[in-house]
Amino acid sequence: MILSHETSVGKYPEDAVIQLAKSIAEGENIYDYEQVYNDMRQDSMHSTKALSTVDLLASTACSIALDNNVDLFICLTETGKIARFIAKYRPFQSILACSTSTAVVKQSNLCRGVIGYKIPSHLSKIKVICNIIIETLSDKLISLVLKVAKEQELVLPGNKVLIFYTENEGRKNESLSFKTIDLEGEGDTE
Repeated sequence: MILSHETSVGKYPEDAVIQLAKSIAEGENIYDYEQVYNDMRQDSMHSTKALSTVDLLASTACSIALDNNVDLFICLTETGKIARFIAKYRPFQSILACSTSTAVVKQSNLCRGVIGYKIPSHLSKIKVICNIIIETLSDKLISLVLKVAKEQELVLPGNKVLIFYTENEGRKNESLSFKTIDLEGEGDTE
């Protein structure tokens, strides 16, 4: 929409697109992500209604990411809600929103900084009991998602990843948890 006229009937459509890309890249380089996060957090805290649990978790996660040099957020989500809440705080890091729902993946791709990924439905069942993640299907799912993140060059060896798990997302008995993974060479450790 920004260049609709220049690229459709202008004499130099390629140059127009190149200049726009350069302008966007320069804007991203000087964007103060930490200040924007602090401003968004203050706005949320001073709003008239109480913050939801998801909003508090997203805000805390962004703070953890800033303090610990996290390189990527991975959200294993049914609805995309947690990815949208994290994106609200405009983190520097990309957010990989993984869902079995094609519609959720498409919606996720519309949010700034969020990349949607459709996971196979047989790996989607993540069970959390007393905040302890059961190590069966979730290990396969995490391995797959980390492999995808590496293939898309979202992470490199030595990077840190913050992974979010949601169960019963958007319902009364919703539970959210997250963990950090340090990627080391070929093998990953927690």
